Amino acid sequence: MSTPRDEWPQNRQCWRKKPDYINKLYNRNNDSNYDVAGGQKLGSSVCKPKFRPYDICFNGKRNHGSIGATLRGENKESRIEIQKEWTKGSVLRPGMVLLKNFISHDEQVEIVKVCRELGVGLGGFYQPGYENGAKLRLKMMCLGMDWDPQTYKYGNKRVFDGSTPPSIPNHFSKLVTRAIQEAQSLTEKEYGACNVEDVLPSMTPDICIVNFYTENGKLGLHQDRDESRESLQKGLPVVSFSIGDSADFLYGDKRSVEEAKRVMLESGDVLIFGGESRHVFHGVPSVFPNSAPKELLKDSGLSPGRLNLTFRQY
Repeated sequence: MSTPRDEWPQNRQCWRKKPDYINKLYNRNNDSNYDVAGGQKLGSSVCKPKFRPYDICFNGKRNHGSIGATLRGENKESRIEIQKEWTKGSVLRPGMVLLKNFISHDEQVEIVKVCRELGVGLGGFYQPGYENGAKLRLKMMCLGMDWDPQTYKYGNKRVFDGSTPPSIPNHFSKLVTRAIQEAQSLTEKEYGACNVEDVLPSMTPDICIVNFYTENGKLGLHQDRDESRESLQKGLPVVSFSIGDSADFLYGDKRSVEEAKRVMLESGDVLIFGGESRHVFHGVPSVFPNSAPKELLKDSGLSPGRLNLTFRQY
C-alpha cells in the first residue's frame, strides 16, 4: 500500500506533454505521495544529497536489544506470533482482496521496529531532492531491489548514493505468503470451484518499497507497471501493508476519481491486487491524522503518519 502520479496515461511521452501535471512526479508503484514541494519540473535532474539517516520513530524510542536480536536472527523462526483470529476479509473484485486487521498488534510493532532499524542504516530512509532544493514529500526505503523514482527503474544499487538495498526480512516474506494464502481461500469461497491461481496467483516477493509519509500525504490514481514483463503478464500480485494512520483508498478500471470505488485502509490491513486486477488504477486521496491505534504508537514509538510497505516480485 509503496513506495510508487495523477492522470497517468498509458503513453508516457503523451503524459509529459500535459502542462497541468508537469510540476508533479508520481511513483507508479506504490502508495506514496510524490508531489514535489516547490513545483520542480520533471525534466530537472535529481540532486545527490548527503545521506542523513531518518528515524520514523520518536526520539528516545529505540529498544535496541529486541530489534538487534530480530535482525540477527534471520535464519531462525520469527519471533512474531502468528495471529489466529482477525476481523474479516472481503473480495473487492476478481484478484483484489482486502484483509481487515490481518496484521496483529505485535506484528505491527515488530514491523515498525525493524523498518526503523533498517531505515537509519545504509540504504535506509531518505528524501529524494532536486538541485534547486525542492524535496519530495516522503521518506523512502527499498528492500531487495532499489526503485528509482526519477527513471522508474529497478536496480541493485541506489542511484543517489550507491548503497545496496537491505534484504527483505524473512518474517516479512512469511507474512506476505500467509496473507496471499488467506486471500486465495476467500477467493475460492467467493467464486466456488475454480483454479484460484488463475484469479489470484501466488508470488514470492523480492522487492519491498517502504514509504513513510506524514499526515498530509496523498497519492494520485496510477497503475503499478514497472516490474518485469513476465511478472506483469502473469498478474503476480502487489501486497500492501498499512500501519499507522488510516487512509482512503480509491480503485477502478479508469483514471477517474468520480468513478472510482473507495475503501478505508486502517492500521493492520493488508490489500492484495493481482490477476486481472493487477493493473487497476488506485490511489490514496487522503490520510486521516491522529487515527493510528494509541497502543501501537505507545509500543512502537511510531511518529505521526502512515507507514506503507508494498511487496512485489520483479
